[in-house]
Amino acid sequence: LAEKTKDSLLRADCLSRLATTARNRLRFSEAVELYQQTAEIYAGLNHEAEISQHRYIGILYESTSQYEKAIAAFEMALKRASAQKKNQLISKTLLDLARVYRQRGLYPQAESYVLQAEESLAATEVKERLDAALEKARIYWYRGTYRLALEAQQLALKLALDIGDLFRRIQALNIQGLILMNQGDLGRAEKLIQEALLLSKQSGRKSEEASQLNTLGFILSESGQY
Repeated sequence: LAEKTKDSLLRADCLSRLATTARNRLRFSEAVELYQQTAEIYAGLNHEAEISQHRYIGILYESTSQYEKAIAAFEMALKRASAQKKNQLISKTLLDLARVYRQRGLYPQAESYVLQAEESLAATEVKERLDAALEKARIYWYRGTYRLALEAQQLALKLALDIGDLFRRIQALNIQGLILMNQGDLGRAEKLIQEALLLSKQSGRKSEEASQLNTLGFILSESGQY
């Protein structure tokens, strides 16, 4: 029995790696099918890796704007994480659901999930609280409730500075810049995005640098600097 379990676990690990390879090659349908097979094997072993497979499926569906399927996958991940009492994975999956509902424009549902994520976190789980604060800031920014968005963003920025997380610090600055742009404070918005751009260059993340340049372009355009 132990040998059979070992073989099943090895097969699941190999299938999961194949799924990730397919995902990286943009063969999304193949990746979803492989992750589903992997999740079934892990489920039979009552292995916590099953939860990650459902999350990967959800992220793939989210990336192709198949939001209903993404929600179904994340809800399955949440169900399994709750059954196995994996608190950190519970909070991650709650934030996954918050993010998808935000992208669909369903802000009350998004807010509900992010608040549940915050409630599930211990005070010592700083990085997870930081992610929750960032998501909350985005939700309130999308809704146009800028005061609440700035409160969440300031908390996120403080936590990012406390733990020295450069990437999330950039994200927090970006959100603040976008909020100020929407409020018409283009001068301060430009300074914040310039700061985020400088940090992005220091981080070596080309995709993040491109994102900040894009935001900066919007701000300059709004201020008539063509």
